[in-house]
Amino acid sequence: MLSDSEKMLSVVTISKNDLSGIKSTIESLMVQNFQFWKCLIVLPSRDDDSYVEVKQITERDERFTLLIQQKLGIYEAMNLALDNVKTKYVWFMNGGDKFASENILSETFKIISERRCSLLIGGYSYFEAGTKRIFVKRSAKVSAEKFSLNIRGGCHQSMLFDFSSKPELRFNTDFKVCADFDYVLNFIKHGAALRIDRLMAEIEPNGVSSRHIFEVLKEKQLIRKQHFSKTSTTVFFGKIQNLLVITKVKFRKLRNDEIAQNV
Repeated sequence: MLSDSEKMLSVVTISKNDLSGIKSTIESLMVQNFQFWKCLIVLPSRDDDSYVEVKQITERDERFTLLIQQKLGIYEAMNLALDNVKTKYVWFMNGGDKFASENILSETFKIISERRCSLLIGGYSYFEAGTKRIFVKRSAKVSAEKFSLNIRGGCHQSMLFDFSSKPELRFNTDFKVCADFDYVLNFIKHGAALRIDRLMAEIEPNGVSSRHIFEVLKEKQLIRKQHFSKTSTTVFFGKIQNLLVITKVKFRKLRNDEIAQNV
């Protein structure tokens, strides 16, 4: 039987000038039927447009902690939160992202504690042009090699980490758009990772990855080379995968340009 302290889970939320987004994330956390959680909210400064309201929330509810970031950057903010985490489990949710259901914390906690894995990876969804797009894959153990080549299956908002298995690990801020990809690979290499066929998070569209796709591809390939041999099949297939994605993106742009010209 686990004690209440052993059940505790930290939700790390990063936000910048997004009051409605951070309120949405907090609301989805407050309705969870799993009650053993704390929430660390990181804002870039006291001038942030959500500072006053978040400050009031932390004063009313001791489960919330407000941290003011000293350095700019999402991964620096996540590292600041990790420096203040005191629980066994951690879930990263950007401001504006929401939990997939009211039961998802209790369901995923049960799985990660019973299966004794260091990382639980689930599915996610987002709305695009009014249509809900869902990305859920079948349950399976996940190796570092498999994860490094995954497509639409590596969203950090739909992951639950057993932080006690690698408490010293931090995001490498040399990577500006894919430090989470590197962080997860490091985590998997030091413990068992399990993918589950459940929707874990609803994320906001048009995040950093979608806005900077070419930078993402470049950084991911650099990270693969750091984690695996440069002559490995993982690095080779990563290069092929990047070329296919670049071709798809450029073809889509050409098609959209043609449509726009014909309107």
